[in-house]
Amino acid sequence: MVEVFITGATGFIGNSLLIALAKKTDINKFKLLVRNKDKAVENLFEIINLIRDSGKEIEFLQGDVTQENLGLTPEEIEEIQDVKEVYHLASNILLSNEEKYRETIFKCNIDGTRNILEIFKDSNNLKEFYFFSSAYSCGKTQEKVKEDWLTKPDSFRNYYEESKWLSEELIKKYIEYYNMNIIILRPSIVSISLSTEFSKVKNQTFYYYSRILRKAVRIQEIPKTIKLIGKQNSTSNIIPLNDLINIIIDIRKLDQKSRFYNLVNPINLSTKSFIDGIEESLNFDGGFIFKEELDYESLTDEEKFIYDRTKAYFEYNLVDNLEWNCSKTEEIREKLNIKEIDNSWIKEHIKKFFSFLENEG
Repeated sequence: MVEVFITGATGFIGNSLLIALAKKTDINKFKLLVRNKDKAVENLFEIINLIRDSGKEIEFLQGDVTQENLGLTPEEIEEIQDVKEVYHLASNILLSNEEKYRETIFKCNIDGTRNILEIFKDSNNLKEFYFFSSAYSCGKTQEKVKEDWLTKPDSFRNYYEESKWLSEELIKKYIEYYNMNIIILRPSIVSISLSTEFSKVKNQTFYYYSRILRKAVRIQEIPKTIKLIGKQNSTSNIIPLNDLINIIIDIRKLDQKSRFYNLVNPINLSTKSFIDGIEESLNFDGGFIFKEELDYESLTDEEKFIYDRTKAYFEYNLVDNLEWNCSKTEEIREKLNIKEIDNSWIKEHIKKFFSFLENEG
């Protein structure tokens, strides 16, 4: 029997990964760490039925990655040490560089990772440990991001990025001291793949940012240009959820796995295309323009509205030269016929998102 232990299964990526693992692999039993068992059972009701209808098993363990031994009993610890695979997705994804949030982010992302590694460091059953890092764990670097250990950059855009880099450094020690087989997955910004899933992400990443811009345009009395912090030629990297999950499932099938995978779109997308999609959706003739610096006191009410709610995104709007090596998944993409997304994709994607928002009311 192939048993796996998963953290973060109730999250956006974890939810889809769980479904794919249930449908497309030989895994027989899923053990999920959840903070609230009743709520998790409610949220994963359809997946639970899917797993059980296929003759497989699913078990919920109530605990928390931030607690020693994950808050589990000695009996539960002994039980999960039988698993052959671990998927560690649980993470605090707050993109903040405010000191007041540092401890909370680090406690979940770094201490949480350490707590799980401590449980499995001496396991004789564990074959593979999949750690979900971030493509942006590279921080502010001028170098192409390699699929290997990363040199510490001069700085990070936020504590989330730093926590992921530090977690990878922590993992390096466990690999050296305990010879653990840990595979580090670095997804970039993840988009939904189906229009029916917009409700899951409307408060996340570029979806949330676009909603704030939409609101700012709508509260204007007279349409006029809105200034944003950023560069005109800024870019971001986005990978659709289905592509991400399909690549991960195929990585699992490989006889010889690499230590690192940068799970990114082969090309970066321009922020201008994203903004064009917003402007066209709103028929906003005033338009948005980027400035690398803004004097807060001189901003309009609409610009202050955006500024106050999107500080976490300023640094990403200034990224114009960040590139990733993703050669280790080229063959997988070709085999699965996974096409790259481009600037026209992000423009149309944001239009579809705004159509969803209009229909939502």
